[in-house]
Amino acid sequence: MEGGGGRSGSSWLIPGLLALGLWCMCLSSVETFDCRNPMLPSHINEIFSARQHGFTLTFKSSQFLHSYWLLCFEAVPFLGVSLINLWAWVPIVPHATELVLEFEDHERGLQRFLLGSFPIIFSSYQSEGGSLLEIYCLLTYWMEVVPTLLAETKIPATDVADASLNECSSIERKRDVVLLFVTSSHTQPSLFHLPYIQKPFIPNVEQLILGTPCQNHWEIGGGQNTFPVEKLCHLQDRKVNLHRAAWGECIVAPKTLSFPYCQGTCLALNSELRHSSFECYKRGVPTCPWLFQTCHPTRVRLFSLMVQDDEHKMSVHYVNTSLVEKCGCS
Repeated sequence: MEGGGGRSGSSWLIPGLLALGLWCMCLSSVETFDCRNPMLPSHINEIFSARQHGFTLTFKSSQFLHSYWLLCFEAVPFLGVSLINLWAWVPIVPHATELVLEFEDHERGLQRFLLGSFPIIFSSYQSEGGSLLEIYCLLTYWMEVVPTLLAETKIPATDVADASLNECSSIERKRDVVLLFVTSSHTQPSLFHLPYIQKPFIPNVEQLILGTPCQNHWEIGGGQNTFPVEKLCHLQDRKVNLHRAAWGECIVAPKTLSFPYCQGTCLALNSELRHSSFECYKRGVPTCPWLFQTCHPTRVRLFSLMVQDDEHKMSVHYVNTSLVEKCGCS
């Protein structure tokens, strides 16, 4: 038995892996959740059915080399002819302790490029027939980095994906489990998604909003007047927990969704106009909009969902929504 807590994987997984090991190794196939059914919100169902924007991530092969399991993946967009090969050198402790990630695509030449190395050990279960690896965090890494690899011809920065991988592997919390059964026989690995479910389910959980408004105040005019901070232009976070959704079990990642949006008032920078802005706010005067700027997104990023297609393949669907990362006034 290898793996552990902290950066070595979530310690709560280990007893489960022991129990699941023999069970999974006796299976020749896995029954996946049907994500195209009436349980899904209609707009999500349409995205999954259309398969227009996104890519498939297929597990091609595994090979035991020295102190590593070498896992080979293939990323192919739904539309187009691009293809990216991905490699993960998964360490086997105590002889190796660094996870090494590489990629290759024909547009950059026939050579492998290093994405990064990380002091991460995946939880695993060993037997005579092969190994069971818990690779949920690796999938979330590919989910972050592959869109950039497909879109850019130069070697992209992977800071966001690196941070996501480190955070996923270092935090002990209950989450979904993705098990990969690998053997030394060079057969295509089998994939098992075991969703973590929180009950009771909450109706319309995709509309769930968490958090409390800020109670601080912004001073105007030397502390004589105050303007509530929650009324100024800011990024308002709205979170959705798919562990509590009846249809969330078919989503592999992400399971906690954040849909921030811009909200609030933009005040003039000039001190006289700023005081007038406050007076307008206080009196609710409708003739003052010219004093205000517009609060709007200044930085957004792509939003996507990963689902399992079959026992060897995942699909990442780009949702027609941009996630706001920063707000500003203009």
